[in-house]
Amino acid sequence: MSEETVDLQNLSQEEITYQYNQHSTAYENLTISDPNKRYVQYPETLRILGGREGLEGTTLLDIGCANGELTRMIARLGADVTAYDPSPEQVKLAQDTEKVEPLGIKYVVADRPDTASKESFDHATAIMVLTLAKDIEQLKEMFQYAHDSLKSEGSFVALTFNPNFKRYGKKVYNRVFMEPVDGRMTIEFYDNQGTKTFDIICNYYSTEDYEESARQAGFNSVKWESLKVDPKGRADLGEEFWEGFESDPPYMGFVAIKNA
Repeated sequence: MSEETVDLQNLSQEEITYQYNQHSTAYENLTISDPNKRYVQYPETLRILGGREGLEGTTLLDIGCANGELTRMIARLGADVTAYDPSPEQVKLAQDTEKVEPLGIKYVVADRPDTASKESFDHATAIMVLTLAKDIEQLKEMFQYAHDSLKSEGSFVALTFNPNFKRYGKKVYNRVFMEPVDGRMTIEFYDNQGTKTFDIICNYYSTEDYEESARQAGFNSVKWESLKVDPKGRADLGEEFWEGFESDPPYMGFVAIKNA
């Protein structure tokens, strides 16, 4: 995206989904150095999944894996991982890394591969992916796909934008979240020196949207997970950087269990 004013309503869903291709290098750097990912999203996803104890010997479907940074962390803890992403550029980065450090991860370029009919998984993850659903119907489809891909008692772990976030328009944790306009919102990304690197457009959904979509897909057990900052993040960047994170977090965890 450019610095120009963007007409959110005229931006096609394809343009929303493939923004990551346009910013592939910047996004790759983000997955490695960004404090939100290093000190919140990655460790908290692994915590919710149960760490090595919860992952070793399990199968996991990573929905929207991007360049596979978190995917590899999951595989290193003993899970047999299948991962996919609609961005060819991001999947190529993941596959190139897999060649250097083989972990047995199966990467696929697809919007939604036909895994449900071939294999059932113990876990599925969707980290910062659900906001790319173009509308509530597609959000329901994403939950349905995750549900159908899971074994009985399997868990779907998602991290998504916090529907109740309040500090719109302020720079927090190397981000500026702009207030949603007709269900769409802009997120500006900054590096650790305070320079804007890129922005993306995503879709905004309410707490009720997520919960009802999960239940309609067949998940009987749903809950929200508050995310905490890894102590190392507080030590590395200081308390001032993380001020207000846990009282007004930009991201939340959402866990749905497929009951028998």
